[in-house]
Amino acid sequence: MFRDPVMVVESGHTYDRNEITQHFAHNNTDPKTNLPLRSTRVVTNWGVRDAVQEWLDRHPDVTPDGWDSRELLPAQVEAPVQTAEPGHGDALVLQMWRDMCPELQAIWEVDRPVDQWQGVTMVDGRVVRLDLSRKSLSQVVPACIGRLTALQALNLDSNQLTNLPAEMGQLTSLRELSLGGNKLTSVPAEIGQLTSLAELDLNSNQLTSLPPEILQLTSLMGLDLRGNQLTSLPAEIGQLTSLTWLSLIGNRLASFPAEIGQLASLEQLDLGDNQLTSVPAEIGQLTSLKELYLDRNQLTSLPAEIGQLTLLNELDLGGNQLTSLPAVIGQLTSLEKLPLYANKLTRVPAEIGQLTSLEQLNLDNNQLTSLPAEIGQLTSLWVLYLRGNQLTSLPAEIGQLRALEHLFLGYNQLTSVPAEIGQLTSLEELNLEEHRLRTLPAAIGELAVRGCVVVLMKADERVG
Repeated sequence: MFRDPVMVVESGHTYDRNEITQHFAHNNTDPKTNLPLRSTRVVTNWGVRDAVQEWLDRHPDVTPDGWDSRELLPAQVEAPVQTAEPGHGDALVLQMWRDMCPELQAIWEVDRPVDQWQGVTMVDGRVVRLDLSRKSLSQVVPACIGRLTALQALNLDSNQLTNLPAEMGQLTSLRELSLGGNKLTSVPAEIGQLTSLAELDLNSNQLTSLPPEILQLTSLMGLDLRGNQLTSLPAEIGQLTSLTWLSLIGNRLASFPAEIGQLASLEQLDLGDNQLTSVPAEIGQLTSLKELYLDRNQLTSLPAEIGQLTLLNELDLGGNQLTSLPAVIGQLTSLEKLPLYANKLTRVPAEIGQLTSLEQLNLDNNQLTSLPAEIGQLTSLWVLYLRGNQLTSLPAEIGQLRALEHLFLGYNQLTSVPAEIGQLTSLEELNLEEHRLRTLPAAIGELAVRGCVVVLMKADERVG
């Protein structure tokens, strides 16, 4: 274990200062490669030094072999490396990181220029993008990363990182930070200093609460927190007024604060797969919202204010416990997709007929016994799912859905279908699995003649 780790500037290899000094007294080569060196200049490898100190802190009762005490030797003050190469300091940081990390040694070839290393993008000698995703990194990110002050995008997705150095707060040019798919339980407080940050990805970690420092990032436009273990959100989330998208899918949220209504720029909000039982009325203040995902929660009702979200083109309410929809649903005239599958709906309000932009409507697995005649006003609809309900009949107005291409009616209690179904001239698929039709209506035969695939009883029993 190095007690005074230094890096040979020219080769990027790290040695103990005392040993390499003795080597250079008689040789002008790098011990690992045996290649001649133009310069034997060495500098302290702060990354390795920090790693050694961390190991010592974790093992307070162990003195490394060959050491007379547990202390690292004092680091020597060194003059800056003089070189004509712009951004040599950035290259030096990456060389230090490589030397302490076996995973990087496998992909960064020491005999290649740093700007040709995998995942490294340099401009005028400065590192501006660094993509180290999916590299199985498990060791501590070195503190020297804080010297990459020109870095604009850092991707550490899908590794095995458990913590991050405070020095990341020095990356004040950073606009994109991707830390998803690691094992982080917290982030350093200094992350709040990244005031240029526009996108922050912390998905699929082990966060149990929203780090308060994130609430200082008022330039943040995208925040991905899906797949963590969050049980609540602080009211201060309303301070992130630049947010245009926020993903919280797959957490343990039972509620979210009314202050979320302050996120006036929000266009996409994903709260799917949580434990929500209600939605605050303030949701209606999110008038820029275009996509709202509330699927797979425990909602029993919706606030009337949801009708104020007139720019919504997708509203996912599938997998809840809704027994009815508010009439204001008809005000969402921009809506194109409306999944309502796996709820407890017993009726659909007539106002649904006002959704003339609707293209996809999924009402599978509810408790519907009938449909309103206004369903025929959905003239943009091309797919309609009605499987697994208790429908005994269909309104004749269903024949007005001239854009409809796919109609799923299986697993209901239909004993007849209206003749007007034959007017669905765009229909390509009609699913009537497990039907109870007494006779096969002529209209269905006509559809089959026109090339529509008709599924009766079983998936492999087709007419047409």
